[in-house]
This record gives sequence, structure tokens and C-alpha cells, in this order.
Amino acid sequence: MSNGSRAAHAPTIPDLLESLNDKSQCATSALASRLSQVAEHLRDSDQETAWRMKRAGSRLSRCAHAGLGRAGYRCGTACCPRCEYQRARRYQREIALKMRERARRGAAPFGFALLTLTVSSARPADGFHLLKRSRADFARRRAVGRAIVGGKGQVHADPARGADAADVWNVHLHAIVELGCPFKSVNTSALGMAWAEILAASGARGNFDLAQEDNLKAEYFLDGPA
Repeated sequence: MSNGSRAAHAPTIPDLLESLNDKSQCATSALASRLSQVAEHLRDSDQETAWRMKRAGSRLSRCAHAGLGRAGYRCGTACCPRCEYQRARRYQREIALKMRERARRGAAPFGFALLTLTVSSARPADGFHLLKRSRADFARRRAVGRAIVGGKGQVHADPARGADAADVWNVHLHAIVELGCPFKSVNTSALGMAWAEILAASGARGNFDLAQEDNLKAEYFLDGPA
């Protein structure tokens, strides 16, 4: 009860990060400043969280002032926009090579698709745990097994934004998955309902999306440059 009372009266992290809705402010230095504000507001009500936020803010601030070149300090913090961008670029190059190799060997005749699974949670750690467990349950569904035969992805946690974002984080998986049948044969509505049912069983909510753009079709890798 005491934790609930603190959460009700103390400003939440999503509230304090509201200005990050503007993409121009989604820079590492801006996030470092906001985390410092979080630490200040939580200093009296939750000292442990305040210390963690202050420490994360200091690391991001140092990373932001290290310059834009490849050399220099990298904080490696999961929420750092600068470090996340670099990780994403490396990941994209690695996965593109693997996709091209599989398509040209005929191992992915139906191509690939972008899968997004999202969980809403009051705490990122809880969201990660729930997403991991729910994704495993989702993969065991027969309809999912027919549509998706493998894949690779990354998990991120972002503060929710908007009027209903109080004390909520969006923990989401972005994955490139290999299709086991033509995309037009996939019942995405049924898969979305399955994901919602799995989350509802845990008293949670979230979103599902599966999409195939032209650059994820097998023909793209067969006809594209080496």
C-alpha cells in the first residue's frame, strides 16, 4: 500500500518525460536532463530509484558530450538514444546479411516480416519478464507456428506518452521473422487476438503487429544487389 501511495503522489517518470514527444528533444542530452529531474522529484519518496535515475542521467550526459564521432566514450545504457542508434545500425547490417543468405539458398521461400509485440507495465523489469513469458506462450500457438518459423529481434522499453501514460512503460519486441507461408495467407487478426488473450490471462494489455513490406519479400533478396 505504501508503494501505491507514493506512486499516486509523486510525479511519474512518463509525466516528467512528456516533452520527449517532440522528436527534436529525443536526444541523449535531453533524456539525461529529464532523468536528473526524475531523480530530484523522487529523492524524498524513493531514494533507491532516485539514485539509479541520477546515475543513469550522469552516464547519458557524459555520452552526449563525447561528440558525434565513432571514437570516444559510449555509456552503453539501454535507454541512450545515441548508443541505441549505433546498436540498431549494427543489428540491421547483420540481420540483412543473414536474410539475404537464407533467401538465396531457398531457405526462406515466403520471405520475412516485421513482428512487433508490446506489453504495458508499471515497471520496465516487470514488463521484460512478462514479455518473455508471453512470447514463449505465443510461439507455442499452432497458428503462430504455421505462420512464423523463426526470427531474431531486440527488446526495448520506452516511457508511454499521452494522457493515459501515468506510471506506464511500453516494453516491446521488434523482430524480423521468417514466414512459413505466404504473408497473404496469414490471419493477422487471429494472431493479434491470441496475443491479447495471453496478456489478458496475466491481467496485462499490449499490442500486436505483423507486416511485410516489399523489402522483406524473398524476391527482394534474390533480385537485389549482392
